[in-house]
Amino acid sequence: MNENNTNLIEEVKKEDSLYHKKMKENFHIFGVASIIFAILYAFCMYKNPSGITHVLFVLGEITYIIFCVRKMELKLKKGSWFYLGAMILLSISTFCTDDGRIIALNKTGLFLLTISFVIGLFYDTSKWGLGKYLGTIVSSCFMSVGQIYTPFSDALWYVKNKLDKKNSKYLYVLLGFVITIPIFAIVFLLLLSADLVFRDMAEKVLKNMSVGDVFLIGLLIIFMTMVGYCLMTL
Repeated sequence: MNENNTNLIEEVKKEDSLYHKKMKENFHIFGVASIIFAILYAFCMYKNPSGITHVLFVLGEITYIIFCVRKMELKLKKGSWFYLGAMILLSISTFCTDDGRIIALNKTGLFLLTISFVIGLFYDTSKWGLGKYLGTIVSSCFMSVGQIYTPFSDALWYVKNKLDKKNSKYLYVLLGFVITIPIFAIVFLLLLSADLVFRDMAEKVLKNMSVGDVFLIGLLIIFMTMVGYCLMTL
């Protein structure tokens, strides 16, 4: 890596730390918003990557980003409207075509527009050249992947430093509930495999949704929660 790229990454990290600090200190807001964002993604995109719900997800994604930056006391810039309009148009284009190549190009464009939109909100890009812009996009993506653990570390920091004893009691109840989810899932799977009556009842409740679908949706929500949170730490 050359000296210019190294300086660029160090600059991004330095600027980002101020906003990340706000996220960490208000994890109860940003964490919940990220979970809602992930649930919306799972609802809109699971086994339906290019349907009408794709437009709904993009609108939800835009709402999520704007909500987070406003909580960071940032404002939309004039150039932001271009990104928002282009993202919505690409999502509509994705819904209106069955051509896999066009869908792939649209989603690549949506990804780049989303990253560019977020970078434009956090940094003054008015004097950036194309090289610095592309370099920041690439370095920001790599740094976000390297910080995939951030939601967990920020949650632990928030518990240790921001919650008083009264709130901690409620948090421990919530954590206990979260811990029981995988235990419940295991017991549920064991009952499905061992009891035909229970399996038949579960199938009627879940209808067209299989146990595998439930498991995959759960993993998808966890993964997209991390992605959404890390997106705002660019």
